[in-house]
Amino acid sequence: MKDKNKCRLSRWCKWFERGNNIAFLHSISLALIFLPKLIGWKVIHSRFNLEEIEDDIVKKFRNENLIVDCGYDEIAELIEIREQFLQDKNLEIMYLLLTDACNLKCRYCFEETPLLMLKPIPAVTAVTMDIATVNQSINIFADLTTKYGRKYHKRVIHLYGGEPLINIAAVKAAVEKVAQLKKIQRMPEECEVAIVTNGVLLDENIIQFFAKYRVTVGISIDGPGYINNIYRIPRQHIDIFPIIHRNYKLLQKYRVKNGISATLTPEVVNNFDDVLSFFIDELGIQDGISFNILHYNPNMPLNNDYFDKAADCLIYAFKKFRELGVYEERMMRKAKAFIDRKTMFSDCGAMGNQIVVAPDGLIGMCQDFVKPRKYFDFSVLNSDFDPYKFGLFEKWKYRSPLFMDQCLDCEALGICGGGCPASAELKTGSIWNIDDRVCSHSKKSLEWLIWDTFFKFVAS
Repeated sequence: MKDKNKCRLSRWCKWFERGNNIAFLHSISLALIFLPKLIGWKVIHSRFNLEEIEDDIVKKFRNENLIVDCGYDEIAELIEIREQFLQDKNLEIMYLLLTDACNLKCRYCFEETPLLMLKPIPAVTAVTMDIATVNQSINIFADLTTKYGRKYHKRVIHLYGGEPLINIAAVKAAVEKVAQLKKIQRMPEECEVAIVTNGVLLDENIIQFFAKYRVTVGISIDGPGYINNIYRIPRQHIDIFPIIHRNYKLLQKYRVKNGISATLTPEVVNNFDDVLSFFIDELGIQDGISFNILHYNPNMPLNNDYFDKAADCLIYAFKKFRELGVYEERMMRKAKAFIDRKTMFSDCGAMGNQIVVAPDGLIGMCQDFVKPRKYFDFSVLNSDFDPYKFGLFEKWKYRSPLFMDQCLDCEALGICGGGCPASAELKTGSIWNIDDRVCSHSKKSLEWLIWDTFFKFVAS
């Protein structure tokens, strides 16, 4: 091959060594090539003059842009990728926050954090969404997702809080409104209604209602009672764990599609085998689970090794659940990006794919800031609301690792998504700083995915 002395390894070419092998990864496109260790190190040491590298290896690397011409401009390549992502306007998610009120006072609640950062901490009166606001919100979403949603792609309306079941009338009105719009073909059949609840206020009647309308129910529970009850504290002095456990079994009885939302508290991380055993053997989870790394909260100081341990737990759980055919949301996002070789632009819909409606009808893009109504600058009272034309995402749409200089040379750039902008702002004062909660998770997940691929498809 001619002119090998005029090419070099790309800035996006990262390498990982294990045993007698080296993996080369394009950190944006996620192209992956394995070489024996001796040949791999020969490529690395010759990276600015590849004259001595075999032609077929150089060709493979060139085809994946792991090797580029010496004058190649990686930033121009990056700018083109950025522009492709920014052109995508896919509005397919709405969070309908039916109330600010909650029957629990969880110590790690992320919705309380923005208020804790204010001095003095303001008194906030809980607001409950009325039926007119429910209907108007869903009408607006129906129009917007018809205009900006992708054909045959799932839409999701999340009924959220606070604790949404405190406002049971609004829950039923929302579910019935979506069903009505589907009948007249104003809402796509692919639109799913999902509710996230702490499970305490569920009963047989509402569960049968969810079964009838095929509502997906996510229950927040962190593990067995002795772990769950440490942070999930009821406002009334009752043991909520048996209630939640009973109601989860009722969901299974009536075959309601359900999932678990479990927060990785330090106690969960330190007793992870017990937690997994509880979810798998006692609850018998089938439809899915999402483990959540703790958001920043000044009331929850964490040890320096917490995020590494949480990342290890996510990988360990993914391996277990993969064998059982159970979907784990947090890890699967990264695995899907890696397998499909589809760069993860962001890990959150707030950068341009979702709207969030507060109980009073104000519209924002991030539920973390609902209590102080920060970034909630529009209203469902304006039936012409269009998030793209009105500039709802104008600031946040650029909040991706692909736009953050401090992230560009990270090996996990293509599967990270940047974590949570709100958590970064609350901890550091700016959404443009790194959400360091996800750094360990992204890097550890990437390396595990690389070598899992090797042992499954190459070494075998």
